[in-house]
Amino acid sequence: MWYFLNVIFNILNKKVYNYFPYPYFVSVVHLLVGVGYCLVSWSLGLPKRAVTLEPFFSASASQFVLGHQIPLSLWLSLALLL
Repeated sequence: MWYFLNVIFNILNKKVYNYFPYPYFVSVVHLLVGVGYCLVSWSLGLPKRAVTLEPFFSASASQFVLGHQIPLSLWLSLALLL
């Protein structure tokens, strides 16, 4: 679903730029709308905090795929997210 929505978003952006060729302005509007949406929804308590393993997988990939040394303190802090 994320990939599909991202493709649609990119197509719509290209159409917008055909009629309104100011990418910085469009980006700022996207940012302000996104921040406003998040602030309103968070203040209303609409989204619940989702548990995600993304930081754990990023650290794992860095250590085991890229060979970066991840300190034990970081692994312990990631354990709190689980």
